[in-house]
Amino acid sequence: MKVIKVIDIVTKDDQETFDIEELVGTEAPFAYHINYGCIGHAKFIIDKNSIDAFANNLSKIEDSYHRAHLYNLMFDMLKEGDMSGSQLLKICKSQLVGETQTNVLTDVLKSIIPVVIADFMPIELYEQSHKDMFELFLGILASGNITHKVTRELILEAILISAKDEGHIEQLINWFKTGFVHDLQGNNLNIEIPLQSKHKIMIKIWSS
Repeated sequence: MKVIKVIDIVTKDDQETFDIEELVGTEAPFAYHINYGCIGHAKFIIDKNSIDAFANNLSKIEDSYHRAHLYNLMFDMLKEGDMSGSQLLKICKSQLVGETQTNVLTDVLKSIIPVVIADFMPIELYEQSHKDMFELFLGILASGNITHKVTRELILEAILISAKDEGHIEQLINWFKTGFVHDLQGNNLNIEIPLQSKHKIMIKIWSS
């Protein structure tokens, strides 16, 4: 997942197709990162082979800016009908496991995943999707890789939003009583729950 070549292209408004002369006849790379650097203004569609590559390797891209950009590109594709909600959610589930950067997590947890589940998933998968996300976010916290306080609170907020399952509500009750986050096995993660999150837990419990 290293960038091996960057090519700038200038297109015209009346162009439907064009050739990139320096790539004609060359072997295709593992993936294309279209609109690399995010300086273009257009509707961008990532090709299928590149989507498959990112679905399994997006987390290996070193620059967090470019990881976030790809998530947002795919989100735009979803809104345009060029990608399914289940496909994007599957990529998020597999590639966010080891994510630690606040800019990536902010985009995906606050702006992408909630919209995907609410607007682009079949209603029969609504609860299961939230259940999967609850466990994914809790797993990210439990990994011990998130040391930044703001990032931990961001993930904790996403966990509270995703808590729909009865078992997960029971976990929130336990967190409220102890004042600390516990993993799915009940182990204390030594992450103290801030007062604002306690208030949100109370609302969640009483509205469930």
